[in-house]
Order: sequence, then C-alpha cells, then structure tokens
Amino acid sequence: MGWNNQLVSLLVIESGSGYSGLFIYSPTPGSGNLVMSVAGQAGTDPYGNTYLIGLVTYSGNQATQLYQGEITLFTNYHTQVDNSSVNPAPGQMLANPAYEGELDIYSGQAAALEQQATVELFSLSSANPARIGNPAATEIDIFASQIYVAGNVTLVMEAAPGTTPYGPLLFGDLAGYYKFISSTGGTAGDGNTWQIGRKSTALTAAQTISSATFTTVSSGQALSMTVGTGQYHFRFHCMIVDNGAGAAAPSAWRVTSPASTGQLQLVGTANGPLVSVRVDTVSGFGTSLSAPTVTPGSNTRHDIVVEGTAVFSAGGTLALQAAIAAAGDAQFIIGPGSSMEVTPIS
Repeated sequence: MGWNNQLVSLLVIESGSGYSGLFIYSPTPGSGNLVMSVAGQAGTDPYGNTYLIGLVTYSGNQATQLYQGEITLFTNYHTQVDNSSVNPAPGQMLANPAYEGELDIYSGQAAALEQQATVELFSLSSANPARIGNPAATEIDIFASQIYVAGNVTLVMEAAPGTTPYGPLLFGDLAGYYKFISSTGGTAGDGNTWQIGRKSTALTAAQTISSATFTTVSSGQALSMTVGTGQYHFRFHCMIVDNGAGAAAPSAWRVTSPASTGQLQLVGTANGPLVSVRVDTVSGFGTSLSAPTVTPGSNTRHDIVVEGTAVFSAGGTLALQAAIAAAGDAQFIIGPGSSMEVTPIS
C-alpha cells in the first residue's frame, strides 16, 4: 500500500542484495518506467529495469549517478556499467582528492588520440546548439587543448601577474591593453611582459599632392588614427613618385596630434637608400619635416618614413599630412599601400 500525505520524521532504508532500496517509477511501476533509484548494490528490478548503485536518475538510456563522491554521466547505462571494457565509457566529474580545489572532468573516451572532455556553455535561445568550434553558435567550447568562443572575450584589468614556467600568460593591464608574460620555462622564455596590441591602416588608392596647404594623407583609407592619453609609438611609410611640371623642391610632411611631448624623425630616400638619404628631425608635432627633393616629371620613386614616440596628455587624432613646399613646386603622388602603424606603450 502506497503512502498518502504521511509525515515521517525519520526513514532508514537498509539496502542489501536483491531488489532493495528506494525506487521511483513514472507513471506506474513497470518496464521502462524507472526514473530514480537509491540502492546499495546494482541489480535488476522485478520489471526488468537495470538499476545502478548509489543515487541515480534515469531517462531512457541515459543515467546520472552520484556515488562515492563522483558524478557519473551515462549516455547508455545498459552497456556502460563496466567502465574498463566499454568505449566510450561514461563521463565523470569529481573533486580530485589528491589536489584540493581541483575539479576533474573525464570524457569517457578510452582510446588514444580520441576527443578529450568537452564543456559547452550555450544560451537557451539556441534551439539547436552547434557542435564544437562553430562560430555561429552562442556558446563557449572547451575541449582538449583548444577553446572556442562565439562572441567576445573581455580580460579584467589587473596589475601584471608573476611569471609562470608553464607557458605564456595573457592578461589585461591597468591601462586597458592586452599583454602577455613570456614563460620562464621555455627554451627562450625571458619572463618579460610583452605589448601585443597595435593598429595599422593603409591607402587603397593613389593620392596626388599639388597644394602648398597641408592635407591629411587619405585615399580610400586615411593615415590617421584615434589615440588616448598615454604613450604611443607610431610609424608612417609613404611610397611617392615625382609627377608633373613645376620647380624642383623638397616635399613637405608633418604629423598632427593632440597635446603631446615627443620627437619625430623623417627618413627619405630617392630610388633606394644607396642613392641618397635625407634625415630630418624635429621635436614639435605640427612642425614641417623636409624630405628629398621632388624633380618635375622625373617619375623618381621615394620612400618616406616618419617615425616617433610621443606621450599624449589628451585624446585626439594622430595623422600624417603632406604638401608641396610652395606654390608652383612640382607635385607628387602618394601610392596605394602607403601605411600607418601605431602601438601603445604601457
């Protein structure tokens, strides 16, 4: 006779051999209706249902077992009861008694080179969660030696942690930049904190400079970039060709920026560094830098490199501008592929 709304203050079940313990069926006791069991030994109930030792819930061929401090996940408990001989064996999750605070997850794959344990974290908004490594899924996949993230990863800003012999350590520094500390355990690890964030852009079309008024180098893409407060290293590289009529004169270049302190250097070559090199250095931004002479109609190629390091006291735009030296001077063309690269220093 079943219980019906009875209050019991103490219930002791002595589960030994045979069909003994606590068994819950739905909707009624019968074959395939076992949904939960608590038993001291594994066995088979009178209806032909195989049950496992410990506290176990069942759903079709799947079962979740809690026994001896371990959670074991069976995909087909009818064939996976013997962990040593079945592949895949049931997955397991347990606190490792040998290492305090360590949680171990086992996939159940028993053969060499098979897929290791996988953890998938995904949104319930996904009706059909994609498998590992699918960038269209809203999920995080962690398996073997790889991590896939569909979305964004934010690193908490922190002071540089200590070095580790186990591999490079990634972190976000207090200025908000992404860095890594090289491992001291590698063959060439130096334990240094390395800056790895940088940004670059390049012209996608040619730009003709024919005015004595400075203009930002920009054709398809602009050689300009937003910077914040702090220290940056930057490098502009322009490939130019003499073009058109007019007087021979040096081309003019300058870097504009927010309020800053620093030094700029321009290095210009004509037809390669072995022919001629001109170097001009200024300490103030917005000051004209003189480059190699532009000769009318000569189609001489020049490489213009403007490089420097600056500390900006305010945010704003860092840009390269160009002009002819004076009205009537020969114009020149800045070629596509001319580029800009900026690296924050923190």
